[in-house]
Amino acid sequence: SHYNKGEYKIADPNRAPYQTILKSVGDAKKQVTAVKTCRLRPWIQGFSLRGVPYGVAEIKAQKKALQELGVTEWLIWDSRCKYLEGAFEKRATLKGR
Repeated sequence: SHYNKGEYKIADPNRAPYQTILKSVGDAKKQVTAVKTCRLRPWIQGFSLRGVPYGVAEIKAQKKALQELGVTEWLIWDSRCKYLEGAFEKRATLKGR
């Protein structure tokens, strides 16, 4: 959401969640990989901004890019704390918990 138009040679990064994550987190991963004590845990966008609606498809696109990069941990942000249930997989729960 906070990349300027044209960054990473993407016309409008806010409208291109997959490409934006693939390129930006890909860059971060290269830097972090060189430092063994660092762990990469990026934030992904979970809110609409600047007239660009973010829904299940946009969140899943970001998660797909992370998966392709081998990034298994991430956080999602929405200042209203309203997250779309359909964007997340349900985990099995253990009995008695």
